[in-house]
Amino acid sequence: MAKKAKTLEPNELSYIREREEIIASIMGGLKDAAKFKVGDFLIAFQPQTHYSKRKQVTNSYGAPRKYVVIHTCRFGVPYIKELNKKGNPVGNLLSPLRFDGGHRMINPSDFEFEVDPDYEDAIILSDEENYDASEAHKIKSKTFKEITEHNKKLKIDWRNNAALLNYLKSLKVGDVVYKSVKSYFTILTLDPIPISHKGTRLIEGVVFGTAQDSKGKIFNIDYLVFKWSAIYSGQPRSYNELKNPK
Repeated sequence: MAKKAKTLEPNELSYIREREEIIASIMGGLKDAAKFKVGDFLIAFQPQTHYSKRKQVTNSYGAPRKYVVIHTCRFGVPYIKELNKKGNPVGNLLSPLRFDGGHRMINPSDFEFEVDPDYEDAIILSDEENYDASEAHKIKSKTFKEITEHNKKLKIDWRNNAALLNYLKSLKVGDVVYKSVKSYFTILTLDPIPISHKGTRLIEGVVFGTAQDSKGKIFNIDYLVFKWSAIYSGQPRSYNELKNPK
């Protein structure tokens, strides 16, 4: 006659559930990490925290840093190195998993990795063999520098009284003043610019025209409209171009 299974006590059930959570963490972490294979090209992100948003890891020019999977262990966990400008793997080994030895838990790494979108395009086109990470890196660095130089030429430094005054004196009805890539306003009416008796500073609080913003709202313009914010004499370029610099 078969023995009847013993009923578990509440504290025993609690113990088992705690162990199951640890096992689920380990299995889930391994499954998620095993999505990469040797030779995959990756990009990295700093995870979102309570104090900051998720942010892509970039170089000093703002172009995405590139990584490559150089090894996977018998459990499928990838080991990764950063690529230098020549496209060679350098530096310390990185992994998408971090182990908490005390609790035997798997925790997220300092970086979250994703397949490089440029490499994904090469996969779709069945052209992985011709993918050159260093060349893609150079193209995006070049694009970043071009965007930065373009925006720098258009940006008006409101902290520089002479530069801001000269810009405001050059404005005409119909001119467009850009605050960002998408935000702008158009000058509708314009009166003489209120300047101090020495001719070197704008007088605050005096309205000298009207404008209409990109959403259709009409408002008065004075010195404060141009103070404490970015101002561009033409449309700035977006760094979103780095996603597809071609």
